Amino acid sequence: MFSNPDDVTMDWSAAKRRGKIFLDHNMNARSKSIASVYSPRANADACVSMPLKWNEIGHMDPCDFTILTAPKRLRDVGDLWRGILSSKQDLENLVAKKR
Repeated sequence: MFSNPDDVTMDWSAAKRRGKIFLDHNMNARSKSIASVYSPRANADACVSMPLKWNEIGHMDPCDFTILTAPKRLRDVGDLWRGILSSKQDLENLVAKKR
């Protein structure tokens, strides 16, 4: 299914997806309830959910962004989710291209 099945899965069984990234494609729709980008977390550090550029993945810590540092990030790199609702993607097509 994926070109990297050792890393990513869409399997609903928690036991089968242990150690993998769970791609929950069912939550990829309008009106679904998920923690979204720029959401502050209820922890002592006040970490903020922040979208990353592809080249930043693996080099950033989830708490690199807090309610104090998030505004600077937005000024520096802009809103990486700008236009996300109008940018439609067909996941089946994208996966098929990777085969």
